[in-house]
Amino acid sequence: MKTLKRSATWIAAALILLTTVGVAMAHLSVTITSVGTVVGQTKELTISAQTAVGLFALVATLPACATQAASTFPDVPTVSLNWGATLQSNTDYETFICIGNIGANAGTIRVTVTGGAAGETCAVEQVTAGLLGGLTATALDGATIASNGVVVARLHLHTPAVGLNAVAALSSRVSFTFS
Repeated sequence: MKTLKRSATWIAAALILLTTVGVAMAHLSVTITSVGTVVGQTKELTISAQTAVGLFALVATLPACATQAASTFPDVPTVSLNWGATLQSNTDYETFICIGNIGANAGTIRVTVTGGAAGETCAVEQVTAGLLGGLTATALDGATIASNGVVVARLHLHTPAVGLNAVAALSSRVSFTFS
């Protein structure tokens, strides 16, 4: 009987050992394989230098940058827009920039204008050559820029009204996002 009890104990011990080793072996044989593709950026904006600032609606032709390649414009994250230091009170001005897409895919541009002194407004429009001459303006926000494409943007500033010998600093900020 003792031998039978001892054999049963050894068999139980062997079963526990085999079960434990089997579970441990299962945990040691796990393999993880990563699959997938990493894709780089497929669209990116570039911005030309601005044209001279002038009174609004006097320019009737597209700026020279309209015919340049998007890759010729600086690829920088921030550009200063200089309206000048001798602007008249309560007056409309304009300047032009070209925005290019140096990527392989088309994208949609979003325009956000924030800030601005009291009475200051800044609008950003896409302009094209009109059929009978002059310029035709549409909203730039939501426009599509093709791969290696260029659009012309007109920035329209209305200066705040200021009193005699008073000064108002311009403070609007234009941001472009591209998706």
